Amino acid sequence: MNIEYICEVVHKAYCKERIKQGRDPYWTDGDYSKLDEATKDYDRVIVKAVLAAIHTDRLEREDLLERFRTENKRLQAKIKELEAKIESYETATVTWVDDKWVVN
Repeated sequence: MNIEYICEVVHKAYCKERIKQGRDPYWTDGDYSKLDEATKDYDRVIVKAVLAAIHTDRLEREDLLERFRTENKRLQAKIKELEAKIESYETATVTWVDDKWVVN
C-alpha cells in the first residue's frame, strides 16, 4: 500500500473541501509536494492511523462472522437433534400402566 499516494489524495480532498466550504484555498492548491517534510510526516501518521482503524474494524467483522458461523453450525446440529427427538415421539406409544403413563 502506497502511504504517500494516499496522503496526496487526502491532501487534495482537504483542499477541495476548504473551497467547497467557502474558505480561502489552501496555499498548496492541493499540491502535496509543496508541503514540508514535517507536515508530510504528520499526514503520514494520520493516514496510517486511519488505515489501522479500518484494518482493525475489518478483523473485528471477520471475527464476528466466524463466531456467527460457528454458532450457526452448533444451532443447526441442535435442530437436527431436536427433530430426531420429535420424530421418535411421533412414533412412540403411550399407555397407562400401574397408575402412570409409560412411553414406549
